[in-house]
Amino acid sequence: MNMSKNYLLGSIVSLITLTAPAWSNDQATGQKPGAGAINTICPDSGDKVGSMGKPVYVNYHGKTIALCCQQCRRDFEQNPARYAALVEKSGK
Repeated sequence: MNMSKNYLLGSIVSLITLTAPAWSNDQATGQKPGAGAINTICPDSGDKVGSMGKPVYVNYHGKTIALCCQQCRRDFEQNPARYAALVEKSGK
């Protein structure tokens, strides 16, 4: 019985460890989230990032892209290549 409890406890600890979120580069380096964003204008809305509250950041192919809100993040996730191309094209 005691062995079963130890096995169960070990399994739970392993599961928690494996499913815990990984640190992003921003957290590991102590930088502010989104400090390396390649844009200041939201590619979805066209608004200045931060003008609608706390910005949202996504990583796409190793680049951090800033978005103005969660709705824009949902839009970005539907077609990330399109929005990443808009950021690259605008350079903002």
